[in-house]
Amino acid sequence: MNSQREELYPSVTRDGTVYFASGTFETDFEMYRVRRQGNHYTAPENLGPAVNSPDSWEYNPWVSPDGRVLVFASLNRPGGYGLGDLYVRFNVAGTWTPAANLGPSVNTEKDEFHPTLSRDLSQLYFVRQTWDPFVPSDFYHLDTRCLWR
Repeated sequence: MNSQREELYPSVTRDGTVYFASGTFETDFEMYRVRRQGNHYTAPENLGPAVNSPDSWEYNPWVSPDGRVLVFASLNRPGGYGLGDLYVRFNVAGTWTPAANLGPSVNTEKDEFHPTLSRDLSQLYFVRQTWDPFVPSDFYHLDTRCLWR
């Protein structure tokens, strides 16, 4: 898993699959996963264009223990609400849905990142940051019923 790039923000499913971001602060970050096979892991697998987009940073993955929900942050992604937005994908019968922006009930013109869901998936916790002018970030949370439409 370790490379010449920075590997950040690991999130692990019950079966040992690790989701993480890899990149450099000078270029970009993309998301990958490695699967556990016995006592070792497979080679990193890029999550591809359904998650990673050109000229954007994808990072801060959070995956549910059963591997069915993936929430992540993306910087400067086309169609976003601000600098950084939160997105979600669902694994339905082994097939991942396209990444969907969590919308204006979460994302603002500011920078949203570090998503985490409660164990029962009923609460989303995240950070919101203002950079210009710089204001220290705050933690937010909301009931996810407004998100799962």
